[in-house]
Amino acid sequence: MAFGKFLSTSILSVLLVLLVSCGKVSYVSQDFSYPSDIAPHEQGWKLRAHIKISHNEDWTKKNQKTVEVFFVNDSGKTVMFDRFFLDAGAIRADATWSKANLLDIQFIEEGNPYAQDDYNSEILKRGPIVLKTKVYDPVQALN
Repeated sequence: MAFGKFLSTSILSVLLVLLVSCGKVSYVSQDFSYPSDIAPHEQGWKLRAHIKISHNEDWTKKNQKTVEVFFVNDSGKTVMFDRFFLDAGAIRADATWSKANLLDIQFIEEGNPYAQDDYNSEILKRGPIVLKTKVYDPVQALN
């Protein structure tokens, strides 16, 4: 009986540790729609671009971030997908639709005034920098 209690307590402890450690991944996401005059949460758009930046460590510290960009049509089908990695501190994405129906996305590393580490202090001193620029033609994927 004591061994069974010990075993069940051990299993519960291991499961608890696994659940707590699995929760380390966090992300930020942004949505953009085409045509750009229709908000992503409204009806009538033809495409929605979803940008997700995720990481396993502190958001403001320099570490590998996973960037996923995918485009969904108005029936919910993914028509284009891209994934890449950036080694950086805090990242934001600025996206604009051009007149040619292209989505131009700049991935920008920026500082956080509340972070307390040397790398983040460097970012705040030098100012934001563009890490990567990507241009997508999701309208072509619809045809």
